[in-house]
Amino acid sequence: MGRVIGFSARVLPGADETTAKYINTPETFVYHKSRALYGFFQAKRAIRERQHVLFVEGNMDVIAMYQAGFPETVAVSGTALTEEQLRIVKRYTDRLLLFFDMDSAGQKASRKSAEMALLLGFSVSVVSIGGGKDAAELARENVESLRDALTGALPAPEYFLRRACAERDCRTAEGKQRIAEDILSLVSCVAKKIEQAHWIHMLSNRIGVAENDLFALLKSLSLIHI
Repeated sequence: MGRVIGFSARVLPGADETTAKYINTPETFVYHKSRALYGFFQAKRAIRERQHVLFVEGNMDVIAMYQAGFPETVAVSGTALTEEQLRIVKRYTDRLLLFFDMDSAGQKASRKSAEMALLLGFSVSVVSIGGGKDAAELARENVESLRDALTGALPAPEYFLRRACAERDCRTAEGKQRIAEDILSLVSCVAKKIEQAHWIHMLSNRIGVAENDLFALLKSLSLIHI
């Protein structure tokens, strides 16, 4: 409703960050991390108009993205994306863009968030940038590059397939097995069977394994969600 339910404070640059970088309001009767989305009140109209929501990691990312012309941006409040938050967003759109940091923690958060959102019927894409920058830095320094990154967001299965093939050797038997298991665990979260078949077809072409074998692996791993 646009009313204040909590506060977020950041340690000043140069100050001691060993204890905490951010100091946030604890759980209270009106503030629940699992339900709150930073910037959602301001973003609701833009989310409806643009028919997608852009998720970033932190509060400063939201502010920078808003200033750069992307008011459909929201952030989780110091916690992982939750099912409750996704159900709130789904009242406005079923298209979700994940724009988390490119470090290991950010990519793990992207993967977990993508799986949860796909299970709830969202269309999920992932935004990728180079140079070790985060959303706030790119929004401040180069809006055109930021716009290109958002336009070039890849569907989650394709994004993680590219990452898996870059991290493992898709020419070896072990590499094919690891890549297949990794991507099938994500594809299994896709609700629509035709879309599942599309991503299995892409995986088959990429690693050189027959589609029938991939479908069989999907079933043997008990990964199909009913």
